[in-house]
Amino acid sequence: MAAIKVILSLGMCAALSACSPTIQKPGGDDALSSTLEVSKAGVYPTLVKTNLSKKPLFEVQKRATLDSPVKGIYISQTSLEDRDYLKYLITRSQATGINTFIIDLNNVTRTYEKNILLVKNSGIRHVARIVVFPADTAQENIKSEAYWLSRYRLVEAAIKLGADEIQLDYIRYAASNAPSAKNAEDINAVINWFKTKIDNRAKLQIDVFGESSIKESASIGQDIPAFARSVDAICPMLYPSHIEPFNEHAKRPYDAIYTALALIKSNYKGSVPFKLYPYIELSNFRHAFTEEQLVSYIHGQIAAVEDAKADGWYAWSSGNKYDRLFSILEHAS
Repeated sequence: MAAIKVILSLGMCAALSACSPTIQKPGGDDALSSTLEVSKAGVYPTLVKTNLSKKPLFEVQKRATLDSPVKGIYISQTSLEDRDYLKYLITRSQATGINTFIIDLNNVTRTYEKNILLVKNSGIRHVARIVVFPADTAQENIKSEAYWLSRYRLVEAAIKLGADEIQLDYIRYAASNAPSAKNAEDINAVINWFKTKIDNRAKLQIDVFGESSIKESASIGQDIPAFARSVDAICPMLYPSHIEPFNEHAKRPYDAIYTALALIKSNYKGSVPFKLYPYIELSNFRHAFTEEQLVSYIHGQIAAVEDAKADGWYAWSSGNKYDRLFSILEHAS
């Protein structure tokens, strides 16, 4: 069968120069090699895959061992301030091995201060998620230290509330920005400024768009190798719902996630100088699943993280609905 090309538009891809490392998947009947290259249009990185004809319609054969050392879930500020629901999430997490909460901090309230103590007292690791440049941020704020300071006040508040780590999200130019190698330099300057201010009081994580897992994103200014020495952890958002062709990756999420993580690690001959905690998604807004298919969808993503030997994973649910994930983890134990 001729090789099938699968376009990966992880986020909004800018024009990329050629890259073609070969990634060999772990063994098994469905083992295959994948190569990333640039499409003839020169716009999207392309995943060339073989042996797809041997795979079932849905990736039901992928079953994660669920033994990653770090397992986290995202918690919005709204959920954090709902004391009863927070208690429920803590109880289910403790019972199923979830050991990290990534918690939004948009503004400090008295309820937030009280409820964050529940997390701290539970023994669950507290990662404070802070959005640096929201979608409506003016481009000039990228270089405005006064603006950085306004966001840093949230970092300072999170540290005082006992956050173990700080996670900076949306630390990038807008996708509509003109591509330039200078963009990543600008973003790295922001990251280094936050790192210096934080010092050794907390570890620093950054979220990156999925496209930068494959190669520098010259428009948004995200370049993982350039950021490597400035952070303690990198969290690529490798959501299959953002990978073209969407229908194919809804059925088989494993390959794209494994390949992207393997590419990140291939930049380093020895050990990776930062922890790698990719985000996975618990639903796909583009695709309707049966319950069995959705469970397989989650397993496939986690299995890719495990096989790529990342340091753990964070599960994303915008509405903080985690019962299905809890059930999967319960069955594993």
